[in-house]
Amino acid sequence: MGPKDIVKIVYDKCMQYDPIEAVLQQEIIIYLADFMTSGYHSPVFEGMLRLRIGWIIQAMKNELRRIDKDKTLQQMAPYDVKELLIQVLQDDDTRSPLSQRQLNGALNRVPPDFYTKVFGILERIPGGIYVRGKNLPQVPTIYELSCYEMNFAMLVEDFLSNITFPEYRQMIVELLQDSINMFNQDKGKTMQKQTSEQTNADDNTTSYACHRTGSFYTLFPDGQYGTTGYVAKAVINRVLEEGLHYEPSKSCTIS
Repeated sequence: MGPKDIVKIVYDKCMQYDPIEAVLQQEIIIYLADFMTSGYHSPVFEGMLRLRIGWIIQAMKNELRRIDKDKTLQQMAPYDVKELLIQVLQDDDTRSPLSQRQLNGALNRVPPDFYTKVFGILERIPGGIYVRGKNLPQVPTIYELSCYEMNFAMLVEDFLSNITFPEYRQMIVELLQDSINMFNQDKGKTMQKQTSEQTNADDNTTSYACHRTGSFYTLFPDGQYGTTGYVAKAVINRVLEEGLHYEPSKSCTIS
């Protein structure tokens, strides 16, 4: 794809809705390319396989509302936009759980070895994984791809691409990560049917509503009322509903 093709995509998708947004997207693309090639900011891209410019801009708007509610992104000078982008890309522990999930979801940021561990889950679930009605099948995936292939990582990204809210995407990533940890506690067990991450996420929210009021996305991962506890409960309930049988371990090692 050449520069003209990229310009055409940006203007075809954005210009008809918001000309300023089209210009802003080009600006962000240039800054991202500069960060990647300079090497100084390259570590901030760890865990990001695909960048969604529209989501990154939304994350910048959210961050700007957090630090200055009276300012808009369109009003900012190019230098300030670039500095805000750097701030958004950097992992900042001072953010609230909700803003952190919105940010990581918008950046498509995943934990280390996330894709290889998802492959490990897929090996144990004959029916595959479902998210919002979209299926990541076990067969032929685990026979045609390896856990370390870029093609498999891209397949997982495509699988998660139909999620429309960054914080929901991040919650699914966390749910998968917690499920991975639970599966790894007993690597010989295999679920007989598919697991629905959307169902688990809904179960998590229902469990949370029974104890407290508010948004599930605002919870910290750990602690008495952390999301991990609700995820564990939902996964265990799902496992008990579906039943378990034993299979010998496969070839892909989960680290």
